[in-house]
Amino acid sequence: MLDAKTDLIAMDLSVSFERKSHIEFTSPFMDSGIRLAVRGDSGKDNLFFFLSPFSSQIWFMIGVALLIMALIQNLFNKLSPFGEYGRRVHATQVCPCETCVEKRQLKHSKHVSFRNQSDCECLVEQAEEKASSGMSLYNSIWVVGGGFVGQGGDALPASPSGRFILFTWWFFVMLITSMYTANLTAFMTLDKIGIELEDMDDLLTQSKYTWGMINQSFVESLLRNNIDPIYGRIAAGAAKFSSVEEGKEKIMNEKFVFIDEAPALSYHIMGECDVFYVGEEFQKFDYAFGVPKNSPYVRLLNVQLVKLREEGYFERIWLKWDKTPDTGGCKKGSMGKDEILDFTTIKGIFLFLFLGTLVSVVLIILEVMVVTINDEYDPGHRTIWAKLCRRFRLKLEDIRTEWFDFKITKTKSSGKKYNSIKSYSLKRFDSQSVKI
Repeated sequence: MLDAKTDLIAMDLSVSFERKSHIEFTSPFMDSGIRLAVRGDSGKDNLFFFLSPFSSQIWFMIGVALLIMALIQNLFNKLSPFGEYGRRVHATQVCPCETCVEKRQLKHSKHVSFRNQSDCECLVEQAEEKASSGMSLYNSIWVVGGGFVGQGGDALPASPSGRFILFTWWFFVMLITSMYTANLTAFMTLDKIGIELEDMDDLLTQSKYTWGMINQSFVESLLRNNIDPIYGRIAAGAAKFSSVEEGKEKIMNEKFVFIDEAPALSYHIMGECDVFYVGEEFQKFDYAFGVPKNSPYVRLLNVQLVKLREEGYFERIWLKWDKTPDTGGCKKGSMGKDEILDFTTIKGIFLFLFLGTLVSVVLIILEVMVVTINDEYDPGHRTIWAKLCRRFRLKLEDIRTEWFDFKITKTKSSGKKYNSIKSYSLKRFDSQSVKI
């Protein structure tokens, strides 16, 4: 054209200041920008891809929350007067029947815990709803852990406080599971696992990826001439290639980012379903036809180009040949940074779990007050305060001897030896009839 041997350049000719000083351009038929392309890791290459939706901090917090909730569930069952354990132990502590008195005497004299003594038909069995192990620590872990897979345990809490804390945990699990499922679906659909870049600026702050572009290309010129020094550093540190195919081979075989015009990347590279865009288009420019200076055809071409562009002709032609993931059959979008959820994102869910625990503590206090009010009066405990103190004292005795006393010795329960303990008396226990 500079030698006056052609009248029109009809190609994807980008408009630039340097070119416009030598030739003239028609009205643009398409606008575009620069983009970055990188290959993502396939789920098949990552054995633990299913852990990717959450950060390691969240996985750790979930594990800690599971153990804490199991301990709290077991603790509430023992402390609550409506729990299976709490009802049974308190009944054994105050039941006036001869058998329970013998059990208390045996425990006091021989340090034999209630759990190591044989059951009998008395007020204790009336307090039991079913013959089961109740909410032991093992069952508590099973119930709490089973919530993650939509299952429960054989034993469930009977007290209002235990049920509320379990409801809070199940709601927590539902939210966590929903967020995990949604994020895992996105990872499986987009197949972008392992990419740690969000935009071009990240190239200068990492060492995992190298990058490159076509040598002496329009893209290199745009980056070098940009007033932002970061663009100049990107251009200076880039590897240079003579063709797009060389860049494509580099992307497919290495941790490499290829920088080029978006249409060129789309047509030559983005047909690969494991190649993604990094960030959005930047440094926008136009495509137009080139004509010689003072060409008589400029006005005619401009009228037709504007008309065709308004009719959507060029857009239809481009969609026919476009190979970006959304149109090339891969069904995945442009690449941004992996949306791995961290603790900051979902800390509100853990706060909800904490508040539910506080409400359960209030409920267990109310439970103690209710059963204390319903306890029958006796000469030694006429006021509510006296009955409350008795319950508190008996619970401390239970904690000391049944929870943490590891020096319990086994005692034979033969009729002769068992009957010999009848003569012992326990001042700490009241033998009066008490309503449970």
